[in-house]
Amino acid sequence: MLLFIIIEILVISILVVCALVTVDNKGKIALKELLENMDEAKTHNYNGRYLSNRIYGVASPLVKRIHTHEKLVDLYLNGTSPSVSKPPKPNNTPMPVEENIKYYMFSLYDNSYKYSVFYDTEISVETGIKDDIEKELVAGYKSELRYGSLKVVNDYVRDPINIREILQAPLVIKKPEKGKSSILIFHTHTSEGYCLTEEDKYNNENFTTDTEMNVVKAGSIIEKILNEKYNINTLHDKTVHDQGYNHNIAYDLSKKTVESIKEEHDSIQLTIDIHRDGAFDGSKKFDPTVEHNGKMFAQVMFVVGCDYDVNNPNPNWRDNFKLAMLMLEMLEEKVPGITRGISMRKDPYNTNLADRGILIEIGFNGNLISEVVNTSEIVADVLGEIYSYEE
Repeated sequence: MLLFIIIEILVISILVVCALVTVDNKGKIALKELLENMDEAKTHNYNGRYLSNRIYGVASPLVKRIHTHEKLVDLYLNGTSPSVSKPPKPNNTPMPVEENIKYYMFSLYDNSYKYSVFYDTEISVETGIKDDIEKELVAGYKSELRYGSLKVVNDYVRDPINIREILQAPLVIKKPEKGKSSILIFHTHTSEGYCLTEEDKYNNENFTTDTEMNVVKAGSIIEKILNEKYNINTLHDKTVHDQGYNHNIAYDLSKKTVESIKEEHDSIQLTIDIHRDGAFDGSKKFDPTVEHNGKMFAQVMFVVGCDYDVNNPNPNWRDNFKLAMLMLEMLEEKVPGITRGISMRKDPYNTNLADRGILIEIGFNGNLISEVVNTSEIVADVLGEIYSYEE
């Protein structure tokens, strides 16, 4: 028994030495320092047993790395505290000049933010963000962040969402290929319907296959404006994915639809899944609106799925967030109060099927179709301005 203990100690010691050797000492915290910070480590929910597993993972690539809390340990190994802190200022390193590319960069102020756009004809484009504020811009678990017109609701993602870190790189938009489809609009919950009259708000009918009265109408308007006004080749798939099926299964069905379309149109760089929200107080459907220049608009919310499902990764979620943040700001410039913010989710909700993917909730089940039409036109103009290109 004593011999076994001695052998085990020797093996662990060898593994620790191997791990220390493999960790890059330039700009990184050595594993030795990590071990010395066990008290702090425990406050972040990883214990001695997990740390031992991580040492084995570092020492031998044949041992499967433990996924739970791995991000916190990686932060230590990269010389960064897992506590939320303000990132360093951007170094203003010029972006590599590429043809047919434009960049959106954000400037942060005390109570607002503003986007700027740069084309590949610019001499250089700064990386990162312009930021001189001390305010924390973090949406923690079960919390809500409000910053100017931006509202981020995080009811699902346990890791803190640091807006500054997301904005450290500009949002890159490629020029659509001439004659090729670059945007795809589809509907996972195709039969989500709206109201035609005020009286319709008091019945319990929420779904319809009438494409003039459901989310397909919103998609058709956006498709028409992008194609005809902005000359952006846009496809609109009207496949019904939710009739006779559970709504969760509908996501599996719409995924197959999008993947099939992308096989034929590999030039698609943005997918847009258009939904509507729903609420009922027992007597009337929810119908929030905003008035602007004598017109009534249904409100818009964006759903951004992150990258926390190992079986369904979404490596581009930060770019999706920046696109939603950009659209939100541009929508607010056109119609103040039209947006409801960004809802963060763990599941990608099929926004991981192209370079960029967004899920847009246009209105509620109680909104009039006329209000939805007005909002869809504004959404289309914003998308057109983002994806059109200065010749």
